[in-house]
Amino acid sequence: MELAQETHQPVLSAEVTPTEQPEELQKAPVVAVTPEKKEIEVEQVVRTKPAETPTPAPAPAPVPAPAAPVQELPKTASQAPLMGLLGLGSLGLALLLRAVFKRIA
Repeated sequence: MELAQETHQPVLSAEVTPTEQPEELQKAPVVAVTPEKKEIEVEQVVRTKPAETPTPAPAPAPVPAPAAPVQELPKTASQAPLMGLLGLGSLGLALLLRAVFKRIA
C-alpha cells in the first residue's frame, strides 16, 4: 500500500504470510490497491488482452545498392616472426641436445 502512495499508481497486493508454500501463494487472492488505499478489482488495473496495434503499411522494397569493386588488401606481413620462432626453436633444441649428451658422457 505504501508503494502505491509513493508511485501514485495502483499496485497489486495479496495477503500472505512468510510460512506459506508456493502452492498456497498461487491460490492467494490478488487485489489492486490505489494510492488512496482503496482495494479495486485487478481487471481494472491489469490489461488481460494485448493492446491492438494498427498494422503499418508495407514498406516499399529496397533498391539493391550497386556492388562495390573488390579491393585487394596490401601485403603487410613479413617472414620475421617465423624466422624468430625458428631461431628460438633451434636454440631450445641445441640446449636440449647438449643436456642429453652431458648426461650420456
